[in-house]
Amino acid sequence: YYPFPTRTDRGLEMFDFTTNLLQVCGLGAANPQVCNIKVQKDLFTPRLGWAYRPTDDTVIRLGFSRNPQSDNAITRVGGIAQAFPQIIAITQAGPNTFTPVGSLSEGVPLVPELDLSSGVVRLPAGAGVTTLEGEFVRGTITSWNATVQKLLPHSLSVQVGYVANRQEDITRPINLNYGQIGGGAASQPFNQAGLANGLRTTAAMTVFRPVGKVKYDSLQLSVTRRLINGFQFTSAYTYSRAIDWWAGNIAIPEYYHLNKATQGGGSFQAARAGTSTPHKVDASVIYQLPFGAQRRFLNSGGALAAVAGGWQLSSTFTAYSGAPFTVTSSATSLNAPGNTQLADQVKDKVEIYG
Repeated sequence: YYPFPTRTDRGLEMFDFTTNLLQVCGLGAANPQVCNIKVQKDLFTPRLGWAYRPTDDTVIRLGFSRNPQSDNAITRVGGIAQAFPQIIAITQAGPNTFTPVGSLSEGVPLVPELDLSSGVVRLPAGAGVTTLEGEFVRGTITSWNATVQKLLPHSLSVQVGYVANRQEDITRPINLNYGQIGGGAASQPFNQAGLANGLRTTAAMTVFRPVGKVKYDSLQLSVTRRLINGFQFTSAYTYSRAIDWWAGNIAIPEYYHLNKATQGGGSFQAARAGTSTPHKVDASVIYQLPFGAQRRFLNSGGALAAVAGGWQLSSTFTAYSGAPFTVTSSATSLNAPGNTQLADQVKDKVEIYG
C-alpha cells in the first residue's frame, strides 16, 4: 500500500476541470472531493524462485516477481510535484506556426505572484497544469524467467533461458490541450473564449492516466569460462521482441494507434520508438599476462618482474541489429500544437542500403 504523496506543509495541487480552478489541497476552501485522490491497496510485491539440480552439472531455475511502476508520476521530472504552481511557466502562441506572438519591443509577460492561502487559484493566461483525475494508479510490472544451465569441460558454462515481462496500467502523461491538424492554436480546446473562470491558454494541460502497456519476450543464451590459468571470457546473445502501446507522444485521440511501437518488427513505428534491436550479441575477454609473482615467467622477483608483473589485457564486443532510424520534420506545416510531425511510409517494403 502506497499512500498519496503530500508536501511538507500541505497536500499537492489538483486541477478541477469542472470549474477550471486549481485546488491547493489542505489550504483554505480547496475542494476536498477533488483533493481526495484514491490509491490502490493491492500493490503487494511477491518474489518467487525455484532451483532444481537434476544432475551434478545441470541446474534448472524458475523465477517470478511483481513490482509497482517505479517511474512515479508525482515526483518525477515534469511530474505533479514540479508543475504549476511550484514552477510557473507562461506559454504564448500566435494564431498559427507562421505568425509571431508578438515583438521584441513588447517584451515577455511578467510571471504573476500567486496567493495560495485561499486554497483555490485561477490559472494565469498562458499557464498550464499537470494533474490527476480522481485516482492515482501505479502500473504493475510482472516478470518471469526459466533457465537451464549446464557445466561443460574446460570450465565452460552454457545457459539458455526465456525471460519475459508484462507491464500493465503504466502511467503516461496525456496533453488534453492538443490542436487539430491544420487548426493551429485556435483549435486547442482550452484556448477558447467563454470557458469557466476565464481560463484560456495554449500551454499543455496534462493529466496522468494508466494507459501504458508493454509486452516483452526474449530468448537469452550465454557461454562463459571462469578465470582459470589467467584466461576468462563471457558471451551472450539475446533475441527479443517487445510491443509498447504508448511509445509516442501523439495527443490527438483518433491517432493514438500511431503511438504503438513493436521491437523486432522492422516497422517504421519500431524505428521511431528507438527500440528496434531484436538481435544483440555481447562478448568480453580477460587475459592475465604471464609475468610476475605466481606467474609462469619472471616470478623470482626483481625490478623487471615488478614492472612487467600484474598486468592483464581485456576487450569487449557488442553488436546489434535494427538500428533505429526516424524521419521527422518541423511541426510548422502540421500546425497542430502538442503533436509531432512524422513521415508517412508509402511503400510496404523499404530497401535499406549500406
